[in-house]
Amino acid sequence: MTNDNVQTMIDAAQEAFAPVGKYQEFTANAFERVARKQWELAQACFELGLEQMQTTAKTRDIQGLVNAQQELASRWTDTLTRGSMELMEIVRENQSEAVDLASKQAKDGAAKATKATASAKKAA
Repeated sequence: MTNDNVQTMIDAAQEAFAPVGKYQEFTANAFERVARKQWELAQACFELGLEQMQTTAKTRDIQGLVNAQQELASRWTDTLTRGSMELMEIVRENQSEAVDLASKQAKDGAAKATKATASAKKAA
């Protein structure tokens, strides 16, 4: 085998596996976005939990405790609702990007297959 043949095989292999690299990059970015949002929500819940413990320890009357617990529950609910909506938006965006990536790769693959078929017919 000549160096040109080896280089042609290397180029073909790199071209064939390029979509895999793009997909891996996409999945890593998608995972990072979701993980960062989950970490943000976990921190917010942790802080609200600490605040709830502090409120319980500081409050001396039952009505004050009930009011403080209601306010904390409301904030907790708002935090979790907002967080889940943001996570769902990230998932929708990732899904859309995945569909676009797959469509582009399919079109590129079809174009390459057409080109290779034409080259093979010409060579034969």
